[in-house]
Amino acid sequence: DAANHYYPDAKLTPDDVISTWSGLRPLLAPPDASAGASQVSREHVIVERKGFITIAGGKLTTYRTMAAEVVDRVVKQLGLKQPSTTDDRPLPGAKDFMESDEVLHAFEQSLASDRLDVKTAKSFVEMYGGRAKQVLERCQASADTNTRVDAELPWLMGQVDEAIVNEFAETLDDVLSRRLTLVLRARDQGLGIAETVAQRMAKAHGWSAQRTEQELSAYRAVVESSRAWRR
Repeated sequence: DAANHYYPDAKLTPDDVISTWSGLRPLLAPPDASAGASQVSREHVIVERKGFITIAGGKLTTYRTMAAEVVDRVVKQLGLKQPSTTDDRPLPGAKDFMESDEVLHAFEQSLASDRLDVKTAKSFVEMYGGRAKQVLERCQASADTNTRVDAELPWLMGQVDEAIVNEFAETLDDVLSRRLTLVLRARDQGLGIAETVAQRMAKAHGWSAQRTEQELSAYRAVVESSRAWRR
């Protein structure tokens, strides 16, 4: 209803919804139990005693600040002098692109070629930042790695390998939900390619046939859960 209100030409119906998701905010209980969700503080609190540190509350956008404070508490308890360095450490792929949109745009343009259109290059940079060139080289290394994971999305099979080798993907759900986000973006939510990706992961991780089938079953359950609103 909200989307149709702002974009009346879209004429969306429930059949246009691919999937849904929800999450829980670990907010601190307010002094006033009757306080509404918008009135609850998003701040975090760290409670500690010797050998034990607890962090409560907070939000995703301040996770690095929260992490830095916890690390500083830990090193102090351990009697070390190694303060957190997160303030000066760019996230993977962010180096050289933190201050200038022009530099980022020029990088996107430099990746475009006869084999890669500008729109796809932009998608890779949005996902990987400065790592996009390295990931694209992996994807373009062979016909196999350069195969589309989904016909309507720009992602390539080489990105599955990248997720396994460099992004700590240990499960099929890791790849299809949290690396390539097919569960949210693909019309079939990755079900059509799930077995192919599972077999690729099985080879890389040495999974047995039983483990591979367990991974497929677990991912299908994730997809089913995202469609529960239809029932």
